[in-house]
Amino acid sequence: MEWPLLLGLKMHSKLCCLSPALSDLLRTIEMNERAIEVLRVILAEVAGHEAPYSADSFLPSHLIHDARQVIEEHDAREVIKEHERAIARRQQEATEVQPEKAYRLEHGIRIAEDPYLGCC
Repeated sequence: MEWPLLLGLKMHSKLCCLSPALSDLLRTIEMNERAIEVLRVILAEVAGHEAPYSADSFLPSHLIHDARQVIEEHDAREVIKEHERAIARRQQEATEVQPEKAYRLEHGIRIAEDPYLGCC
């Protein structure tokens, strides 16, 4: 059995067509995401709102603090990435809409009020 399967990683069929460096990067990203999920589960067990699964569950407070900090930093980066993706989508939509607007203006076609076309 391959090591990614042992770690429980989902292997994508497209990974075989990528360069080895990019494949390694994608595997690393998946492993990082999995590590964050494991940290979340550990924190829920030792410092969550519900009763722990075992009475022996314990983690020193400084490690709980460090784990929470890592998760918060990860979540903050994810929010930034999602914001950047939303901006990129809006820019893509704007470039797709502008040719339609230009065509209509060039051919004298009346443009109805449409906030997406930028008309008033």
